[in-house]
Amino acid sequence: MNENMEKPVALVTGGSRGLGQAIVRELRQQGWRVAFTYLHNAKAADALVAELGEEDTLAIQADAKDSQRLRGAADHIVERFGRIDALVNNAGITRDQSILTMDDEDWSAVLDANLSGAFHACKAILPRFLRQRSGAVVNMSSVAGVMGVPGQANYCASKAGMIGMTRALALECAARNIRINAVAPGFISTDMTAGLSDKQLEAARNSIPMKRFGTADDIAKMTAFLLSSASAYITGQVFVVDGGLST
Repeated sequence: MNENMEKPVALVTGGSRGLGQAIVRELRQQGWRVAFTYLHNAKAADALVAELGEEDTLAIQADAKDSQRLRGAADHIVERFGRIDALVNNAGITRDQSILTMDDEDWSAVLDANLSGAFHACKAILPRFLRQRSGAVVNMSSVAGVMGVPGQANYCASKAGMIGMTRALALECAARNIRINAVAPGFISTDMTAGLSDKQLEAARNSIPMKRFGTADDIAKMTAFLLSSASAYITGQVFVVDGGLST
């Protein structure tokens, strides 16, 4: 048997930038073969594949809201790598507005991309895990789903919903040796925080007990741990990585 076929395989949604890209890199560094989805930026996706190696890295254009496309992506991964062992539901968007100015589209777009997108990915992958009686899922929630943030009712609702979904699915799947957990990042230095003004950045930093933002690598390492055999007896949990912000 090809030695490469023994390497575990993960699917990371939204893996071409930010936290997703850091997770893809970390998993590849730890010996995983990794497929990741991207929405629009084919150039960034192709560059990441070229950097990490085409043999063990696969980019798939897919919208998290498109359940049929995600099922096709799962089939493509199995055709290419022969298996799937882990899923990271990372794809997500923000459309921040106060409740007075948030329209129906702003609300629905964020819930559809963040929460429904994770649901669609689980529907595409979990039947395979159930048949093989193994697998691990990490749902990327947020501290916003734990404590609430003004002006982010849609985002907070989507991320709190991911926590509820994580716990329910963990109970559904535990007997088949499938582990499902969530990671809830706080303020992390990514392109999402890059859009904040200096005043907003200072206020955010001062609200964190550790007085600094986290890094994408902080989240990537926690995610990799939860996908590894080192966390074999952990399921249905939410791991908050926020420098003490929500304490």
